[in-house]
Amino acid sequence: QSVVTPMYIKTDSTLLKQMLINLASNAIKFSRDGHVIINIDFEQSTSMLSIRVVDDGIGMTESESKNIFNPFVQANAKVKKDYKGTGLGLPITKEISELFGGELKLVKTSPKEGTEFELTFPVNVTSKRRRVKSSLDLSTLDKINKILVVDDVKENRFLLKYYLRDFPIKIDEASNANDFFEKYNDSYDVVLMDMNLPDMHGIDIFKKLKSNSNISQQKFVVFSASSSSDERQEYLREGFSNFVSKPFNLDTLTLGLTQNFNH
Repeated sequence: QSVVTPMYIKTDSTLLKQMLINLASNAIKFSRDGHVIINIDFEQSTSMLSIRVVDDGIGMTESESKNIFNPFVQANAKVKKDYKGTGLGLPITKEISELFGGELKLVKTSPKEGTEFELTFPVNVTSKRRRVKSSLDLSTLDKINKILVVDDVKENRFLLKYYLRDFPIKIDEASNANDFFEKYNDSYDVVLMDMNLPDMHGIDIFKKLKSNSNISQQKFVVFSASSSSDERQEYLREGFSNFVSKPFNLDTLTLGLTQNFNH
């Protein structure tokens, strides 16, 4: 850590933690017998915070490194087989960094010599720790007692639970369609469902459920990175009540979960 690095900054702590978790866990995964170093620096003249994550793991060739920020892409077939993962960690981190007004870049990599990433973004320095507040009336969340979140990306489930940690809401998790059907019952106020699960599309899950169950009193909310108006209209026609777009924050999550709750 640099000597001039501030003690406290104003930022979305949840998303910052998620970026660091993604980068660090990625480095650890590919450095089973080596080390991972995280360096933090702050440039006072530009108020830019720089976080470098360095590992001495398997590294990549130049051709392998060209597509690492594309969703669902891993370096090669052997990496995909030997190192389990969705291929979403780096693309999600890059997207969040751009929302912060910053960037994530690959500094260097070489086969068997490791990889270095740099995350940079502007920050506001503060003298004391402050809790980030929502612009909404969060009392609307009092209508919800129990949620089932269905998503195969554990980072998304983590973020959801983190944002709702201060509310007395029981949150259960399912990572695929089979898991969902085992856990689902009519006790849930809200079911938050990803559309692109590995074993079944969200709409197909919903159709199957509607054919066998009375779900009129429950709220099914789409949980997806897709944001096209045509797709949203299709989901509403199928019977979904609302939409939470990824990446999300406490405000967009609250709106998606509570808007038109009684309809």
